[in-house]
Amino acid sequence: MKHHKHHKHHEHKKHHRHAAQLIVFFLANSGKSKGKGRWTVATKILTTDKGLNLALVELRASDGKVFPLSAGPFAVDVRDPSNTVTVTPGSPDQTTPTSFVPAGGNTGTVVVNVIDQSNGLKGTGSFDVVAPTPPDQPDTLQVGFKPIT
Repeated sequence: MKHHKHHKHHEHKKHHRHAAQLIVFFLANSGKSKGKGRWTVATKILTTDKGLNLALVELRASDGKVFPLSAGPFAVDVRDPSNTVTVTPGSPDQTTPTSFVPAGGNTGTVVVNVIDQSNGLKGTGSFDVVAPTPPDQPDTLQVGFKPIT
C-alpha cells in the first residue's frame, strides 16, 4: 500500500511538471522606427517580406508565469511542404534565432515544432506565407463610341 501511495504522488508530480509549456511564435521587424526597428509577433508574412525570426517563451500553463528561457539545446523541426521559406538555423540555445526568409514566391503554411532538450518541453507554432495584394490598377480596357460634338 505504501508503494502505491508513493507511486500516486510521483504521478501527480510528473503531471504538474508537464503543466509547463514552450510557446513558439515568430517576430517580424517592421522597420518603421529609426535605428532599432520594431519587432511584432507575426502569424503571416508576404512573399516579398524580409522574413521572420523564431521566438520562444517557457511558461507555466496554470498561471501563465513566464520563466527565463533555458539554454536548451533546442531541436527545431520545420515542415514547409510548399518550399515557401529558406531556413537559417539559429544557435543551439536560440540566442541567435532560427530565421525564415521567403523563397521564390511560393505560398503556404510553415509549421515549426520545437523541443527544449534540457527539460523536454515541446511547442508548435505556424505562420502563413501569402502573396502581396496586387496594386489597385485597372484590369480591363473598355472600348466604346460617343458622338462627335
